[in-house]
Amino acid sequence: MENEIIKISNYLKDDKIVDKSTLELVMIKPLDMNIFNLLNSISQKDGGEKAMILFNEMYMSNQPVLFILHMVIRQLRNMLNYKVLRAKGYTDGGDAYDKMKLSKYEFKKISQQSNNFTLSQLKKRYGLLFKNR
Repeated sequence: MENEIIKISNYLKDDKIVDKSTLELVMIKPLDMNIFNLLNSISQKDGGEKAMILFNEMYMSNQPVLFILHMVIRQLRNMLNYKVLRAKGYTDGGDAYDKMKLSKYEFKKISQQSNNFTLSQLKKRYGLLFKNR
């Protein structure tokens, strides 16, 4: 806590007022909350601007880039698997859920988020993650 207060006071310099936007900009956010927000943002069709901002914040905070990449790949792979299973006739209620072996919460998020993309869009994005390797 002391380090965060020092960081805020150093950031403010001559300004005497601390507002919410200053706190959000300066304070460290937990990695799991950042990853959750990043994955949600990637799963939206907003052009990726928010996702890039979140990724840059995580990168500038020295968050492990390989972990971030792993989580992004995992998210896209789960959305792709969900779409493939649904295309093969698996049902949301039991078949697809049982096959994917995710928690109920994660399965629900994946099923909702994958509806923002077509199967071909997910295949393309997933392939781009491994291009030039």
